[in-house]
Amino acid sequence: MKIIFVITISFLVAFGIFYGIMEWYSLNYDSTTQWVEYIKENPDLYNSPKILILGSSNISALNTTLIENILLTNGHNYDVYNLAIGSDFPSRRVNTVNQLVSLNPDLIVYGLEPRMFEKSPTQNSKISQLNDSDTNEFIPKIDELILNNLDSIFVNDFVSKIPKSPKLITLLSIKKIVFDGNITDIDVTIQRPFYNIENEKTDVKLQIDQEISWKKEKNIFNGMGKISNNFEYITLLEIEEYFLKNNIKTIVFATPKNDVYLNWIPSTELSNFDLIFTNLDNLGVTAYSDYDKYRNFEIFYDPTHIVENEIGDVYSYDFAKKLLMELAS
Repeated sequence: MKIIFVITISFLVAFGIFYGIMEWYSLNYDSTTQWVEYIKENPDLYNSPKILILGSSNISALNTTLIENILLTNGHNYDVYNLAIGSDFPSRRVNTVNQLVSLNPDLIVYGLEPRMFEKSPTQNSKISQLNDSDTNEFIPKIDELILNNLDSIFVNDFVSKIPKSPKLITLLSIKKIVFDGNITDIDVTIQRPFYNIENEKTDVKLQIDQEISWKKEKNIFNGMGKISNNFEYITLLEIEEYFLKNNIKTIVFATPKNDVYLNWIPSTELSNFDLIFTNLDNLGVTAYSDYDKYRNFEIFYDPTHIVENEIGDVYSYDFAKKLLMELAS
């Protein structure tokens, strides 16, 4: 019995460590390289006019099918891709800038929020160290090891959270709908390659309930410091200049926040955030800083995220209008 007990405990500890590593990996993994390869391997996709939307989970509610239909109705036939990755920062996104440019997109749109610019250690931005033709993999291929060896053993969420390719993430998302919910309002295609669908992201929560949760979580904003010395801001400038250098139209926009968030964040930090958009506009980048447009709308599931169904489609409609203005210019 003692041997069985020791073996059981050892297994549970090992599994706990493994699960923790996989959770960390799923949160930090960026599938851009595999997605770019997939597009390049499909001539119809590669040669089609395309618009890429970059940003954190705050842009995940943007409905690419709806946006495409609005553009098409107005005479613009584009494939629109939502490339949201959780906890996105310019210093993280810069690793895949060359790969995105290699797809020759007609327009790249970057959704920004204040947390992207929280104080960070001073260091050299990576983009200047990258060769224009370099499309090397910056992410370890642990996912292939895990999926190839364990997918037949474990059929659960922590394995399904590891994206391997747009095709696989589509299948896993469909699996999640079939087994875990009845979500039907979000397009599950290669145009949303980095996100599994979760029930909690489709339920509107009252702002009073969000405020209670927000306070309970003790959210802290560390501030941006002086913008001119902010590492993430400097990296963002280099990214945008790189797009412009490669003759790619680019837009930046502030992702929506509701009253709970806007009453919580210090006004000085919002002023710093506004300054970022002013500076980008002076650089020649079209910049929209209307983060408070929906501050009193009941369309959020938390203070910084709009629900991912038809209730939040006003976000996609307004976003499409921004694209139409840019495409007409």
